[in-house]
Amino acid sequence: MGSISVFRCVYLVFLLAFISEVGFGKMVFNVMNDGAIADGITDNSKVFENVFNKACQSEGRNLMLIPRGTYMLGPIVLKEPCKGQVEIQIIGTLKALTNKVSTINVNHWITFQYIDRLVLRGGGKLDGQGASAWDDNTCIKNPNCKALPIIMFTIL
Repeated sequence: MGSISVFRCVYLVFLLAFISEVGFGKMVFNVMNDGAIADGITDNSKVFENVFNKACQSEGRNLMLIPRGTYMLGPIVLKEPCKGQVEIQIIGTLKALTNKVSTINVNHWITFQYIDRLVLRGGGKLDGQGASAWDDNTCIKNPNCKALPIIMFTIL
């Protein structure tokens, strides 16, 4: 009888560990399923905003999945008081658009605002393509220079 109880306890521990690791009950919102194109050319800003909003408006634990590939993004603001927890898993590469039109009068690239329990993870990359904007930085000569776009977190 004792060995059966030990077996049940060990089984239960492994089961609980598996459930917490896999994310039992987690809704997955894959950007590719909503039309993202990972070709390193196409602007995916609207798709990413839409997928984030879907994940944010869903209750429970939600995962915004960005799989392998290169996704071009213009300046975006991801915000809301979300109904559930949002985890953004970046496996691919997010690259900033380099055209000047997308950053006129904009001082950010990716902004997260008013999101409780936001989790960012994954082995992906954020490539702001800084070299494309460095020539526009006149701050050494001009104290009233325009700030270059950055990734912003508003922490409350």
